[in-house]
Amino acid sequence: MAKSLRDCSKILIGAGEIMQYLKCNKDLMKTFLESGMPANKIRGRWYAHIDNIDRFFQVVTRTQAELSARINLSDGDINEDGNGNKKQNK
Repeated sequence: MAKSLRDCSKILIGAGEIMQYLKCNKDLMKTFLESGMPANKIRGRWYAHIDNIDRFFQVVTRTQAELSARINLSDGDINEDGNGNKKQNK
């Protein structure tokens, strides 16, 4: 007997399943959604994919030091033109 799509997927259906996965209440889920957590309400029911939620939290829980290291924008970078040449101050 073939498994249904629901058995094979990582899709959370309904706000209850999403909140259970996140171990949060309705107010905290609303905060996560306002912060950009990937979930959609379709025909009155919430849907989310576990992998998308996990990626969202990997990004939003990075430390400021990790984010600063990734950006690594120096004063010298600000003075470059689009071709990497230093602009002359007049």
